[in-house]
Amino acid sequence: MNQTTLKPDAAVNFTLKSTLHMGSVLVFDNAGYAYYWTKTVSPWKTAPRDSAKIYRGILSTKQVHFELVMQGLRYAPGSVVQSMAYNAQNKRLYLVASGSIFSVPTNKLGHLKPGDVGLSNFNGHREFEGLTFSHRDGHGFVLTNRGPELMQFN
Repeated sequence: MNQTTLKPDAAVNFTLKSTLHMGSVLVFDNAGYAYYWTKTVSPWKTAPRDSAKIYRGILSTKQVHFELVMQGLRYAPGSVVQSMAYNAQNKRLYLVASGSIFSVPTNKLGHLKPGDVGLSNFNGHREFEGLTFSHRDGHGFVLTNRGPELMQFN
């Protein structure tokens, strides 16, 4: 994206396999990898129903390639997939769902241990719609619904 005009420098059109559902939010880490996550609807032996699957890939004007990280989370956060975020300060991916946020370190994807997974479950009747982090200081901002509000946390 051109920082002066805020217009795209290039566009990439692509489709994934018909058996692969893509999440609605892509995030990018410092190394340029793109990530999205989905909740398992059609289970198989190593991916039970309602588990979280994380995909990592590369996007360029020449190619698009995503792969399933061969380790997911047995229990996905919340009931509805809402968003995903990346915090450049702590190098963690955040999986956002209605009322829950899970986080995992990008450098341990595929080799996660239970202690690597951060989780926050919130009691309340608000939905988390999005999460983003300031590149400068790592402060987080959560956009909520049902009482629309933008909340900041450290």
